[in-house]
Amino acid sequence: MDRSLLTAFLAAIALAASPLAAQRLTFSLNGNVADSAELFSPAFEAEVNQRTDEIERQTDISVAVVSMPTLAGKESGKVAHKIGETFRETGQLKENWVVFLLAPNEREFSAAITAKTDLPAGASESAQQTEISNRVEAFAQEFSAAVTPYFKDNQWEAGILAGIDALEDNIESAESEAPAPTKAIS
Repeated sequence: MDRSLLTAFLAAIALAASPLAAQRLTFSLNGNVADSAELFSPAFEAEVNQRTDEIERQTDISVAVVSMPTLAGKESGKVAHKIGETFRETGQLKENWVVFLLAPNEREFSAAITAKTDLPAGASESAQQTEISNRVEAFAQEFSAAVTPYFKDNQWEAGILAGIDALEDNIESAESEAPAPTKAIS
């Protein structure tokens, strides 16, 4: 048997015997929610979808909330990032995105972000690209800080809603701090 074929065969056997065989990393977004851990009510998902759609409309940043029962030994940040990249590649998320991943069995929560800043070699980031990068990072930090007290008490839905409240507050405060448009005097 060809050595590379044997290696692939042995890898497939090892994967089938691993905890990942029972926990495949496949999700389908219902709007902006993928609830594999079955933590969320339909009414909650509808509210999250409506509010995150509005956040995306205002900021051009996709926000997804994902639950999975277990991480199966994987690092939560890497799993969240892989989920986000997969959703982006399939067109379910925009180029700028934040994925909030909740794995209740391990009591893990993670935020993964991507802000599109592909620039030609030697080019500097525009003010708009910097603003988007900063906003995506702020979204992840503020959401994470808001959800933590609720998640400690297994209040998953209340925590997610507190996180979305924090994102909406971020948008409102950014809009109120924006300079008023100026009009040229002729």
